[in-house]
Amino acid sequence: MNREMIEFVRDNAKADTAELSLRLHGRDLGFDLADALLQIDCRRKAQGKLPWFVACDTFRFPCRQVAEQSTNQAVALYHAMLIGRGNDIVDLTAGLGVDAFMMSRGNHVTAVEMDSLRADALQWNAVALGLRDITVIEADSMEWLRSLPAGRRFDWAFVDPARRDDTDRRCYGLRDSLPDVVTNRDLILSHAERVMVKASPMADITECIRDLGNLSELHVVSFRGECKEVLLVLGDGKDDPAVHVVDLDSIPGPDSPLTCRYSFRATADELHGPSCRMATPEDVKPGAYLYELGGGMRKINARGLLCERFPELKCISNYADIFVSNTIYSDFPGRMSQVECLTDPKELKGMRGESLRIVSRDYPSTAEKLRAKYRLKEGNERTLYCTRVGGRFIHILARDLPVTSAELKIP
Repeated sequence: MNREMIEFVRDNAKADTAELSLRLHGRDLGFDLADALLQIDCRRKAQGKLPWFVACDTFRFPCRQVAEQSTNQAVALYHAMLIGRGNDIVDLTAGLGVDAFMMSRGNHVTAVEMDSLRADALQWNAVALGLRDITVIEADSMEWLRSLPAGRRFDWAFVDPARRDDTDRRCYGLRDSLPDVVTNRDLILSHAERVMVKASPMADITECIRDLGNLSELHVVSFRGECKEVLLVLGDGKDDPAVHVVDLDSIPGPDSPLTCRYSFRATADELHGPSCRMATPEDVKPGAYLYELGGGMRKINARGLLCERFPELKCISNYADIFVSNTIYSDFPGRMSQVECLTDPKELKGMRGESLRIVSRDYPSTAEKLRAKYRLKEGNERTLYCTRVGGRFIHILARDLPVTSAELKIP
């Protein structure tokens, strides 16, 4: 990336790259036009989730795939916070290097990447970002581990397996991902005191625990309500591992604190304990408070535990993950709203053009079909809940309560 290319990428950040390709084809620009257009496209894709990296003019993307699949900057910072500082770390699936670069601040990181183009970009970007405590190794990580002396141990190993099998089909199970951390579990643990495995947000938690054996911790990480990953920590395995769910709410730079909408902690045994209280149609009335679980909380099936921790909470449906109460619980791990009124399909037809968020759970029609049917616009201040309570379909209009964020403290 010479000066001319850097300026071209910066000056054409919002340009149509297809039009640029046609207009400038064959001209001697002093740099590779195709590479410059790749950088523009990748920066555009990554701007929302990697602002710190994209702000560096000389940061380069080796291919479009890494821009699409890279870790959200906030999630990478969460990984770094869990690991802490003063550690010797190996990232066995470095890719674009977002996790490796975040973890290298206060630690030494060995970043292993088998693709030569990506390994070259890792070397370049470490210099571009001014990061010195990072060593890049171009190798198959499992073969590289086997070549290490028996006594070579890291404080942490980080693994984010590619969610494609050897035929390039999308997969979610750890055994099908590359590298196969289940088969190579003992190999990785032989060279690391603790291991952090990033699994798909679609991964079956019970299956992950069964495949990897005793865990010390399990983290479900979401960002603004959307589940991003299941994070599994191995090392000092426990019979009753801690379970953490966090909903991150900001994308800070590496030196700024993370904020979250909620942070929830339990143990695996607690999740299998109590049963939940069920609501009746009479519980859902104007003035009552509705509580909706986000993607992260829905992964751990904690309905009974929530009813235990919040004494007046009742579950509207076993399949809806929506609760009701006459009491407001400001520390509930999810979204909160207050019932305005109950409505019906006839009244909904008269609301054509209104701006509403729509949630359809345990209901025969999807939110998309309901929006089209009643011609409703997207909105953020009011929610239409279409669900079932006491065996009866119900339509609830509720006004959303403000979302509050707080600085995240790692327990």
